[in-house]
Amino acid sequence: MTSEEIVAAMKAKAPVKAKGIEYLRITEYVLWTGNDGKLNKSVGVLDKNTNCLVRVLADQVQPV
Repeated sequence: MTSEEIVAAMKAKAPVKAKGIEYLRITEYVLWTGNDGKLNKSVGVLDKNTNCLVRVLADQVQPV
């Protein structure tokens, strides 16, 4: 997902899918640098039971 798509999904509290698993919504958006100095994007997604927050790379997330 692009930064704009992530922000829109967060505002809408829309469900998303990552690695074949559907999640309730995106709860956080994180920009971070790796050891190589490259800027990376990841998101925190909340499971359907609201028990677990999973962080995945933003390019692995799709809107449902």
